[in-house]
Amino acid sequence: MRPPLSLSLPVAAHVSRVFCSLALVLLVVHVVFILLFGFKSPVKVFATVAYTCLMIAGILNVFGATTYLSLTAYLGGWVGWGVVLTLLSGVMQNIAAIIMIVPIQQGRVEYTTT
Repeated sequence: MRPPLSLSLPVAAHVSRVFCSLALVLLVVHVVFILLFGFKSPVKVFATVAYTCLMIAGILNVFGATTYLSLTAYLGGWVGWGVVLTLLSGVMQNIAAIIMIVPIQQGRVEYTTT
């Protein structure tokens, strides 16, 4: 019997393909932005590394969820909505990294120390 709040495997596989493609496109955009705006100060280098780590974490979320989908398909089970939320959170991390990298590289973000 199908558990509540679950997706069929064909739908889940399609969703995972879309999110994986989006994550890879966002990674390419992130790298292009880094190359375009360059590194002008040590603070910007550290910030760029931090947001690149955020980007990598988002991609790992997406591919981890996709691996889970593959294993579930192999075992013939149902996929819960939690996997879709993991995919969504991974892509959101990627988008956040891209949004923040531009103002940091252009020097529009002020840094303060306490």
